[in-house]
Amino acid sequence: MANQILGKEGLEHPWATALVECQFRLAWESGHPILGDIAFTEDDHFLAGIVVLVPYKLLGLVRGQTETILEAVEIQVLLAQDGSNSIVPQTILETVVKDVYIASVGPVAWKQWGFISQLPTGDYRTVTEISRPLFFEDQHTWTVHFRVD
Repeated sequence: MANQILGKEGLEHPWATALVECQFRLAWESGHPILGDIAFTEDDHFLAGIVVLVPYKLLGLVRGQTETILEAVEIQVLLAQDGSNSIVPQTILETVVKDVYIASVGPVAWKQWGFISQLPTGDYRTVTEISRPLFFEDQHTWTVHFRVD
């Protein structure tokens, strides 16, 4: 997982530059946690994604329950160029439910949703809606602004 690599080894890891420069999380309303503003160039292909992690043993759940929870999550992403009234639903790619062990919490099941794009110069925003999120009954929405130079 990219964030584990960055969190453990920081920007000195050989993959750090690519991990930082080619993606952003759809819930980062206030920008990249390390670099601030989110920006790409017209030549960049980027991943806009969101990951849901469930430390199931810590929560008293078994692995099968966790998969059911993660499969119930629904994600919708809308993309718009700032100043435009045209907002376009994105086709969302998703992974299968995967496992990782994190020393501080134990076994964790996780799933990622997102889209890959390349855009012309401009300022953009994504509006991400997640419904049936873990441990909540309502819907959560995040708006992320980013720039393509």
